Amino acid sequence: MAGLNLQGYLDRFPEVCELKFGRRYDLAKMEKEFEQVRTGGSRLMARDVAKIFDQDRTPFARYWPQPEAKTLEKKLNHQHVFLSPVVGDGRELLERLLKVFHSLGVASLILRMVHPDHFGIFSTPILHLLQLHRARTVDLYMAFCEELHVWQEHFGLLSVAQTEMALWAYHELTSPPVQGPDVEQVQREFGNDVWIQRRRVEQAVTPFLEDHGPVELARILCERHPRLSAMLAGVEFERLLRLKWRADCSRSKHKQKVSADEMIKDLADHSVIRRSEARGLAAVWDVRNKAVHPDLKLSREEVDTMISCIESICFDWEV
Repeated sequence: MAGLNLQGYLDRFPEVCELKFGRRYDLAKMEKEFEQVRTGGSRLMARDVAKIFDQDRTPFARYWPQPEAKTLEKKLNHQHVFLSPVVGDGRELLERLLKVFHSLGVASLILRMVHPDHFGIFSTPILHLLQLHRARTVDLYMAFCEELHVWQEHFGLLSVAQTEMALWAYHELTSPPVQGPDVEQVQREFGNDVWIQRRRVEQAVTPFLEDHGPVELARILCERHPRLSAMLAGVEFERLLRLKWRADCSRSKHKQKVSADEMIKDLADHSVIRRSEARGLAAVWDVRNKAVHPDLKLSREEVDTMISCIESICFDWEV
């Protein structure tokens, strides 16, 4: 199945701007005007910032308030801001700008124009497409640019800024009022791109995987996705069961393969667990089997009881 052609959406950026704003913008030309700031030959000036908010040249004044010219000129004369070189992820440049502008959005506009290879415009729609979440906004923006760089390399674009432009064009073409008659096909291309969905899942799920074990994740999923929850809990239960059985019972057995029911019985026979606990674990295994057989009904309450049983009996079986 064909994946998303992100370069194609970059090519449509001028068209999308005309549809949305009634005109096209040449941001590449403006990037060249920041060459001296980019190389360290000049500090950032108020007139540089004014270019970014020129409504004949960019649409940015529609979304961010332009800093008052005289006030900004006074600030930049008092506190010289040099934006070269980019060291590491460029965090120091961002924090330098925030001391003057106190706006992550405005700071991102400046960084995007000065260093398009490294930075993009901080955008809520693009954050949603990337599925990024961080506790601090500075960390979020750094992760935003880092992830755009990953997408840039995968799709063969020339810069982080171009990647952000392409994703913005995609977003606009799938949202009112710009969206066209092919919106469903466009969305399918994005949704069916396996690489994209892997990246998005990694961003969304990794924090949970790092902070919660499998049984805890099963508990979280139980309310909305009981079958998936039971599958996850069932796999972890079988792993723990085999660890416990091998540690306490396997020496008396010569069989290479032992069923879950046999292992539960062995644990009870060796007084590792009580008979009542064995009945509870047998019920856990029954729920696990229901989860992997689509024809068998499975209730949220059954899965919730299953998880509680695993938590109460198997909590210290890890070795």
